[in-house]
Amino acid sequence: MSTWITKAAVAATLLFTASAARADGLAARTADVAEPARGALAGAIAADRAARPDEYDALGRVRGLRPEVYQKRRKPTPNVGPELARLGPGALLPMLDALAFHAPALEGGGTEVERSALVVGLIDAVGALRDGRSGPVLRAVLEGALAAQDASVAAAAAEAVGKLCGDADLATLIGHAKASDPLRVASIRGLGECRRIESAERLAALIGAASDDDARLLAAALAGVGSRFVWQASGPAAAPQGLAVRAVAARALVSAFARRPAARGRLGAAIQAVAHPDTVGLLGDARRGADADTAAAIDRLQHDLARSLSR
Repeated sequence: MSTWITKAAVAATLLFTASAARADGLAARTADVAEPARGALAGAIAADRAARPDEYDALGRVRGLRPEVYQKRRKPTPNVGPELARLGPGALLPMLDALAFHAPALEGGGTEVERSALVVGLIDAVGALRDGRSGPVLRAVLEGALAAQDASVAAAAAEAVGKLCGDADLATLIGHAKASDPLRVASIRGLGECRRIESAERLAALIGAASDDDARLLAAALAGVGSRFVWQASGPAAAPQGLAVRAVAARALVSAFARRPAARGRLGAAIQAVAHPDTVGLLGDARRGADADTAAAIDRLQHDLARSLSR
């Protein structure tokens, strides 16, 4: 059993007796965080809060929520993302606590816009840490009432879940990427952050039957999951997996490009972002038997792709 889970069990009673009046977080109900993670996190948070309470209370006083600060900006809306991101890994437990266990008190009570900005900033900062302990909280946020009401919260939560990209995270996103699901758009964007072959295959299947509008959304997600630059930055060890994921994305995008004239701008940009080595051959295959307009569009894309690859 890991050290943090052991500490969690020891401290769980302290959490529930000392903080019952403040149960539930800004973005999810504590009860919606799945066990056994809920109990483990509750105990870990209790022990951490006892050791450094100021780190928890400070989340309700971030500068980016103060009207006298954000109203002076070019875009006078609250934004706390960069501020929270600078807190680093040491802020993980306080941020998870704020999201799903104990909502911090905001200075002046906080407006609805300020509270939404804090929630989105917390989700973004937690997602950027890619710590597996955050998965149950982020999934609870995604599937909670606040995400259903606030598209910005749903989008942030889905993308954060995608960045974790564990088996449970992937299953959650795939489950919500179905037609008519209220979280479909957010979940497709989340799949674009989950750089696994299963995610690429699901997006490829969806784009095969997509409308023009959906094709644009799915193209952006495939560009994310198959991004040449992201996979190259992941290092040599990730290269085989990257090539496999990019191949799935490239095939799906080229096929959609040939069939969907109205979405070709976004599809072409995604093809260039993925830039799998087989793309030139895939475009050549798509050109054979194509109508004149499609053939001309493929020619232009091949020219643009060659130019971008030469840079």
